[in-house]
Amino acid sequence: MPVKKKSTKRAAAKSTKVERAEESVSFLNLANIRSRFTKSGRTKWVILTLLLAALIIFLGNKYLIAAWVNNRPVTRLELNNALQNRYGKDVLEELIVERLIEEEARKRSLTVSQEELDNEIKKVEEQQGGAEQLAQILTAQNISRNDFNKLVRLQLLRQKMFGAGKDATDEEVEKYIEENKDSLALEQRTASEEAKFKESIKEQLKNQKVNQEFNTWLNGALSGPGVSRQI
Repeated sequence: MPVKKKSTKRAAAKSTKVERAEESVSFLNLANIRSRFTKSGRTKWVILTLLLAALIIFLGNKYLIAAWVNNRPVTRLELNNALQNRYGKDVLEELIVERLIEEEARKRSLTVSQEELDNEIKKVEEQQGGAEQLAQILTAQNISRNDFNKLVRLQLLRQKMFGAGKDATDEEVEKYIEENKDSLALEQRTASEEAKFKESIKEQLKNQKVNQEFNTWLNGALSGPGVSRQI
């Protein structure tokens, strides 16, 4: 019986040593894992920080810097302030007029189809001597094709808004020719040329009537409560 007690005590001591060894190994493993996670986390933060810094530099150069002069930046804020001081009021008025026309057309359920826009652009091209000639004119005036298309579309909306009943009569055309015969080229024309000539005058007289009504409406809209300028 005493021998069995010693054997039991030895087994218990051995078991305790094994448990302590396992706990030690488990602790070391846990410490290593935490260390790895900590190092991994720090590495990730360093990488993210570097990427963020690179992104800020890229976006800063692209969206904040307009130019560099002897390693000194000209910021877009400086550029915008200069442009606003020189042209800001004129551009603002153009945007206000554009917005007023768009909203008035929406109220009247008026739209311009792509076909109508294309036909009007083709007409302008013919008046200017062709598409290439028109492109040269737009380039000389620093007007992009998109801006030109927008202007044509706004003109068509104006025609639809204020053009009803504004067609010029034949009598008005003849009166205009008589009053402006000194400035008009009255050379001999064929019947078809004469018809086109009078048709262009008729369109010109209609545009004058449209512009008069449009200007009356616009002056009221610009001075109305719906427009508030902040600059």
